[in-house]
Amino acid sequence: MRPTPILLLSTLLATSAHAATTAGSEAIGPLIGLMNERLALALPVAKAKWESGAAVQDRPREHQVLERVAAQAPSQGVPAAWARQLFSAQIEASKTLQYFYIQSWLAGSHTGFDTPARPLSEIRPQLDQLQARILTQMALAEPYRTHPDCPLKVLEAITQQTPDTFTRAALARASAELCASQG
Repeated sequence: MRPTPILLLSTLLATSAHAATTAGSEAIGPLIGLMNERLALALPVAKAKWESGAAVQDRPREHQVLERVAAQAPSQGVPAAWARQLFSAQIEASKTLQYFYIQSWLAGSHTGFDTPARPLSEIRPQLDQLQARILTQMALAEPYRTHPDCPLKVLEAITQQTPDTFTRAALARASAELCASQG
């Protein structure tokens, strides 16, 4: 008996959907890793802001980053609204870490750093490079966003890649928009 075109088409579609979901699942860990790299830059950013007297909150810079992300996302196959949400969450998580570092320096009568703080102009290109890599990884993870196991995969990746509870909490905030709402 010959397979019908409808049977062949439905088999092809089911196989493609499964492959996309599997690839999306495998993209979660590397995406969390890149987000963790971005959060690791919160310390040098906080140092630079501490030494320069700049405020943690920098709305014009945040707006610029989010506008650029939204403009670049579609060319990567990422919905602009999702990119804006995910990067907004990452910015908030980074600011949380920056406030923590600065508060701890204030509480401890900070007397200086072992190494000089790098200026923000040296750190921002790293953030921009990570932004591009995160967008690429978001495109790979996008098919998995609505999968019921997405939050579990995110939590597993956070737990595996982050050593301390405080950083895990910040990374959980940074990735809060990764999975689509389930209800």
